[in-house]
Amino acid sequence: MFKQLLKMLFCENEEASLSKVLTALYFLLFAGVSIYLVVFNIHWQSYEIFAAFAGGGGAVAQVSHKFINSKYNSVPGGFESNQVDRK
Repeated sequence: MFKQLLKMLFCENEEASLSKVLTALYFLLFAGVSIYLVVFNIHWQSYEIFAAFAGGGGAVAQVSHKFINSKYNSVPGGFESNQVDRK
């Protein structure tokens, strides 16, 4: 069940998607650092910059993923994939 969930989150056309993996890593980095700072009551001067880059990096990766998919991986004007069947 967990393996199927990971496959649905990170794979596309039966292959791992780099942009989806990077988005997840950005989120985990942001959440991990934020929780660490809260738990240990640490004030970090550059947290705003870190949060902007971590959050913005995930958003940029998702927008790039959508652009690449619509430009290169789907038929213009439709939802069908133009990928060659590799099976």
